[in-house]
Amino acid sequence: MPETAPIEKRSLLLEIENLTVEHRTPRGDTVLAPRNVSLWVNRGEILTLVGERGAGKSAITQAMAGVQFPGSKQTSGEIRFNGKDLSKLTVTQLRDFQRKNVAFILRDPHSQLNPFITIREHLRETIELARQKSKFGNEADWAPIFYEVGIIEPEKILDHRPDDLSTELAMRIMLATALFTEAGLLVCDQATAEIEPATALHIHELLRQLRSERNLAILMTTDNLFNIEKIADRVIILFEGGIVEIGSADRIIRQPKNDYTRALLDAVPRLGQKRARLGELGENEISEGRIAINKNSGI
Repeated sequence: MPETAPIEKRSLLLEIENLTVEHRTPRGDTVLAPRNVSLWVNRGEILTLVGERGAGKSAITQAMAGVQFPGSKQTSGEIRFNGKDLSKLTVTQLRDFQRKNVAFILRDPHSQLNPFITIREHLRETIELARQKSKFGNEADWAPIFYEVGIIEPEKILDHRPDDLSTELAMRIMLATALFTEAGLLVCDQATAEIEPATALHIHELLRQLRSERNLAILMTTDNLFNIEKIADRVIILFEGGIVEIGSADRIIRQPKNDYTRALLDAVPRLGQKRARLGELGENEISEGRIAINKNSGI
């Protein structure tokens, strides 16, 4: 069993139990990713899911949103938010619930913004759908939110359309959207994958501030362990749909217990050093990963 995480279930917001999603490949094969995965996130905590493509990271976040990849379906598992079983909600109820409680940021934030309306119109629509007009109906009340996400001169972008914005700025708009809705959980699915490392560091620092100042729960996914030590409270390593290892970011990076985790760390580029790619994993690492999945099944 993995070590007991340094942060216990003290102010539980999100809980996922025994989640399994079945995918049908173009060749007709069946792949389970995730399979029997259980996890939880506290208020005021950042949990990061790390693994290769196909490990099940995005499938977990999509299950929370009530959507699936084409050819995929959830075969088991419960997802509870603040004690509410989301599987009991209709599609309409789930959509309404998420608008007020959960915010998603994807690797391409432009895809989440309507290209035919201005940023001002997007924010007004968001505020109305989240039923926050009493707090943010007046545009003069928007300034503190903009400053909080690092947008110093919002008047210069409010009349622009999303395609006029950089990826970084579009991401800050999506963060502002989350704050306008006063969501308790922020899900960042590969959110910083398409931006420069230096910019990603700034976004990570901003997420840490929001976590601390707003007691925000954040669930992140990434295929790169670079800099998770500086942002994550806990880390879950996923491999072939199962949990390989769980621990604090500091422990995972300095004292990984599984060969697959070590190989994942070794794949992170470092200045002046050559690193293996994950495609070059040896049989030992693969075997150790599968053994860990079997041991940790259903935790």
